[in-house]
Amino acid sequence: MAGKKILIVGASGLVGTSAVKLFGGRDDWDVVAVSRRAPFVPLGKAQFIPVDLLDAARCREVFGQMGDVTHVAYTAVNEMQGNMVVGWQDPGQAAKNLAMLTNVMDPLLMAAKGFRHISLMHGMKAYGSHLWDRVIPIPFKESLPRVPHENFYYHQEDYIAA
Repeated sequence: MAGKKILIVGASGLVGTSAVKLFGGRDDWDVVAVSRRAPFVPLGKAQFIPVDLLDAARCREVFGQMGDVTHVAYTAVNEMQGNMVVGWQDPGQAAKNLAMLTNVMDPLLMAAKGFRHISLMHGMKAYGSHLWDRVIPIPFKESLPRVPHENFYYHQEDYIAA
């Protein structure tokens, strides 16, 4: 497939770093890595752009110019300082994480007419593995019913589906 360009969002985190290493080492992909801080791995041929995803104006400026992006690997997450487990169930944190995704995708989709695919990549806690009072089937599958609780991933998934 010619003309493949991936935007790796959250490039300095664990999953984002792995995506940068993988795609940055391939000749058949153009790669743009974004996060607040530069990844700790060699970028290969990837271009790095520092972006705070909560800055809607900066996101419109950066992502609104990316007309050639075809794929997104979205790995960004904003954790609640001091209590990650509580933060994963906090409506305010869920809203903040949804805003980050929409700040990227709304301007990107206006610009990138050849856009093909987005992958939301988060760990098991996105499904509720941090809820000690519930039994979560492992492996959890997207086809299973949602575990009822406030969860930013569900909001992101609903946004993408819409």
